[in-house]
Amino acid sequence: MVMYVLWEGMLADSGDEKVTYEGGSRKCMVVKEGMGVEELTKMVWEMTGSGMSEEKLWYCLKYDKGMLVAVDGDSDLKVIFKGNDEHGYMYVAGNDGPVRRAQERGVVYEGRVRDCYEGKQIARSGRKCE
Repeated sequence: MVMYVLWEGMLADSGDEKVTYEGGSRKCMVVKEGMGVEELTKMVWEMTGSGMSEEKLWYCLKYDKGMLVAVDGDSDLKVIFKGNDEHGYMYVAGNDGPVRRAQERGVVYEGRVRDCYEGKQIARSGRKCE
């Protein structure tokens, strides 16, 4: 699977249910089914030059690019392959996920987190980021 890796930018909600990534850097890499989180993290670290000490990997699924899920274990990589076709998106961001900006209002929002195993949203903040 081709994985687009994005970092140092922000997600922008366009208001029409589409999410775009503004600023920052992007590169792509090939991720093989069955690889582990350690191998993936090492590949991302080499690509971005980040030590990943204060950052996490986040991914989205093709049917909801606005809902981000943290990569916490090898089982998350299995979900990435099941929830995407030929390509996917991986974000390198802090513990709260990538910064979000609503384009029409120019306000920055915190990211949403989803527990994909239970299929429910566990945290969403509409507060302005300080």
